[in-house]
Amino acid sequence: MIEYVGMATVYDRPERTYIYPGLMISVRTGVDFLAGWLRRIANSPIGRKFMMDNATGTAGTMPKISGEILRRFPVPLPPCDEINEILRRVSVALTAARDTESVLDAEAARLKQSTPQIRLRVPRRGPGARRRPSRAEHRAGGAKRR
Repeated sequence: MIEYVGMATVYDRPERTYIYPGLMISVRTGVDFLAGWLRRIANSPIGRKFMMDNATGTAGTMPKISGEILRRFPVPLPPCDEINEILRRVSVALTAARDTESVLDAEAARLKQSTPQIRLRVPRRGPGARRRPSRAEHRAGGAKRR
């Protein structure tokens, strides 16, 4: 369950639309783009490592992240215009990746249904197996007999 600790998402719904159970923490930023930035940072490899390294709990219980741990979470804050541009580029890249994955999945399904099964012939090895002629033997007119 440790892999789910500290997973972040943005709920852009009216207030009091969701009930936050004990295993969820609601964080408000007051600035729309900053919520998206925090989500990307928290879900990045560095953010995931921080959350997993700082989760508390004993074996057998769900590890937890406290408000204090979240306050210690190091968040890089470039200028606002850079944050917006980074978020835009990440969004474009992720959309392209999802679109590509959809196309590849559809193509794989199409090929699976339209391509007959191909059986590979595996040459026999061992006593009595015919030896394939080398290039030099082939050019000379055939394989030499043993």
